[in-house]
Amino acid sequence: IKPRVAIEKFYGNDVVFADGECDSVDEIILATGYTASIPYLPQGIFDYDGGNRPRLWMRLVHPANNGLYGLGFIETNSSVYRLFDLGAELISNHIKAKSANPVARAKLDKAIAQWVEPDLSNGLTRVASSRHVGYVDSRAYEAALKAMIAEHFSEIEAA
Repeated sequence: IKPRVAIEKFYGNDVVFADGECDSVDEIILATGYTASIPYLPQGIFDYDGGNRPRLWMRLVHPANNGLYGLGFIETNSSVYRLFDLGAELISNHIKAKSANPVARAKLDKAIAQWVEPDLSNGLTRVASSRHVGYVDSRAYEAALKAMIAEHFSEIEAA
């Protein structure tokens, strides 16, 4: 399997690519990627930080408006559904803490405002491309979310 640029033309099993190269191929696997969009909010609300996902603290909370949340704007090296569950738990606890534990909320709000995040790469390096901006290592991300929930919201969880 060899990644290639856009396809210009087909001639049987021969493919002419946009860069002018021609190769004979057995199979073509299309991997077009995607661009995340949030069309229901005014443009400019989110900074995409050179990538195709909005820049959110812990991939969850808007850095300037921490009442604005986003869930699902991560990619990782493993399954994401457990991570979505933990992200939703952190978001819901952050919302509940506004009235249930304002001290814990203020402490976390400070970390958000100062963009204090643990290393979410677990030492892994990614390709330097817009598609890879915001990638997280699943184990590092899961551990960080669990630690934040325990540190800031254990009283809320117990209630």
